[in-house]
Amino acid sequence: MKKGIEYKKVETIFSYASTLQQSGKLRNTVYCLKNRIYILNQDHTVLLRFLLHGGNYFEHPVCFEANDYDSPVFEMKEDQICFITKRDGYERRKSCQLPQQHPIKIAKLFKVFGD
Repeated sequence: MKKGIEYKKVETIFSYASTLQQSGKLRNTVYCLKNRIYILNQDHTVLLRFLLHGGNYFEHPVCFEANDYDSPVFEMKEDQICFITKRDGYERRKSCQLPQQHPIKIAKLFKVFGD
């Protein structure tokens, strides 16, 4: 992420998607592309978009299943995302597979409905 990305806002959005999933209301996937964060539910009936402001943006596309979210610190690899938690002198890494769809496809889908 670039230019002092709004970490608090991003973490709140990621946590919101995860909470909805855990409460059983929606099963969600999170997609990030440039200054946009999309949340898409499993049956593709709900697509939310959040915008980052002030020149903040994701340097590379990011996507993950909301229930995998574990930390606002993460690394993207070819076929997985790794959430990193550092606490009390140790580091924990949680690796998860990426969703099948790419953030660019989700951005195009949102555009169809009036981006």
